Amino acid sequence: PRVDIKGRKIEKKTCKVESADVDRTIETLRKRRTTWEPGETPAAEDDRLLIDFKGTIDDQPFEGSEAENYPVVIGGGTMLKEFEEQLTGTSVGDSVTVNLTFPEDYPKSEIAGKAAQFTVEVREVGKPGLPELDEDFIKSFGVEEGTEPAFRKQILENLERERDQRIRNDIRMAVIEALIEDNEFDLPGSMVEEEVDRAVMASRTQLQQQGLPSDGPVDRDLFQDSALRRVKVGLVMHEIVKQREIKPDEAAVRKRLDEMASGYDDPQQFINWYREDRSRLAQIEAAVVEDQVVEALIEEAQVTETTVSFETFMNPAGMATAQ
Repeated sequence: PRVDIKGRKIEKKTCKVESADVDRTIETLRKRRTTWEPGETPAAEDDRLLIDFKGTIDDQPFEGSEAENYPVVIGGGTMLKEFEEQLTGTSVGDSVTVNLTFPEDYPKSEIAGKAAQFTVEVREVGKPGLPELDEDFIKSFGVEEGTEPAFRKQILENLERERDQRIRNDIRMAVIEALIEDNEFDLPGSMVEEEVDRAVMASRTQLQQQGLPSDGPVDRDLFQDSALRRVKVGLVMHEIVKQREIKPDEAAVRKRLDEMASGYDDPQQFINWYREDRSRLAQIEAAVVEDQVVEALIEEAQVTETTVSFETFMNPAGMATAQ
């Protein structure tokens, strides 16, 4: 296999966390603590309704078509947009009929693209109230000083940490894409089958955790492409580590552990937990070695840097939708 990306073009996006990004995060945190007070005015954007509803398709009920005392925030996106929009202007005690068509790409294929009708009873219209940015609110996030400057400092550090992690991940994915593009070589069939086995097992475990049946037949072909990719990436990475004799840098291991531990109440306990078990520490070392491989490869590529806003960088799909 090819074990370098010399001359390949890699785009690296960078951004600076601005004061407005901290402001936006604070507002998001306040909204997560929203309280709802019954109101007398009709339902409007951001109001939370408690509703009973019954739905039918071709005059027949369907799975998930009925609920009582169900919370819906208008504009919150918990229900289809068409459903929420038709609740605007309703009041407590109103009974309305909501007509909509499920999108063609709706997750439940049995009702995707079909027209439905819902009878909705409005039990309550709650008006939102946001908590004050006071000492109690700030301390609830672990900022002992309880002051706004200390709160903003903590948020800034967290956002910068998220940004740095995102940059690393994006560069890693770009390097891997450049590394395996047009890089054809024979893959051991047994390794691919083992990778498919792991993917199937992970899928069954996820179904169990969701309380869904997990012992039914599984189409292994669904996991084939991703298994081929993982095996190819693993073999190429292994060859690079071997040829370049890359060893985990202890300083980088310490830094990675410190970053991971920073979000815990007792960071040192978290670090000790990893260091006292060789297999756990090996996971961190493997991640560090992969970073070192990426760093070595990126030096040989043609890297172009693009500066974007923090919001665009962290949520490119959302910004594209908004535009």
